[in-house]
Amino acid sequence: STTPLAHSAPPPISEIAQRAIPAVVTITAMRKTQGLGSGVIIRDTGLIVTSYHVIDGAKSLKVGLASSSQSLNAKVIAGDARADVALIQIDPKPASPLPTLTIGDSDRIRVGDTVIAVGNPFGFRHTVTSGIISSRGRSGATVAAITGSQSENSPDVEDLLQFDAAINPGNSGGPLLNSRGEMIGLNAAIFSQSGGFMGIGFAIP
Repeated sequence: STTPLAHSAPPPISEIAQRAIPAVVTITAMRKTQGLGSGVIIRDTGLIVTSYHVIDGAKSLKVGLASSSQSLNAKVIAGDARADVALIQIDPKPASPLPTLTIGDSDRIRVGDTVIAVGNPFGFRHTVTSGIISSRGRSGATVAAITGSQSENSPDVEDLLQFDAAINPGNSGGPLLNSRGEMIGLNAAIFSQSGGFMGIGFAIP
């Protein structure tokens, strides 16, 4: 007889959260109306990925780190409005390496898998919520048609991940993590008839 292979249990959500929070930043975009969003440090030199609509039209950007009460200046490196993705860089680059998140394989995520969202909803820094993948392959055009003006944003992406971990305005640009703590999505939009969370969120894979 053969012995079944042992599968190691995924780390608890509390452990994933503690590892992820240092790499999630608060982004304040200074424009006519001050915007607030989230971002993820993907290089220890201060390169951050976020949602394009978080930084769109900003005259200046401030980044808040989990480890500091001070805000740092940042500049836009690249952005794609249709895909709703942007890269910004802390400027000047930090003197010490910053914590980062590992990028996972979103193609491996399945409906029903546990996911964790980290962000700054309504300015409540480093909020962690959890849920499951509710569906895959949601079209951005379909999301826009259904949500209308009540969507936080509707990226022009054909393979959005739908999930039920609570997100709200301010979560945009924050990470959606798998059960190993890897980033498999960038939180981008909510479906809402009231402006608040109603159990349906979308992430760019």
